[in-house]
Amino acid sequence: MGDLNARVGGNQQQPASINSVGPFTVDVENENGARLVDWCEINNIVVSNTFFQ
Repeated sequence: MGDLNARVGGNQQQPASINSVGPFTVDVENENGARLVDWCEINNIVVSNTFFQ
């Protein structure tokens, strides 16, 4: 897949992302982070490091 430099942020405004993103995220999400969350939602995948503190 590669290094996406994605920062998945805590400002999840789409309720659908609650299935893919956990409560432990960075403060600011970048464009690649938003793309990653969208891709995870489409493919039913979770960003696992956001579920662990």
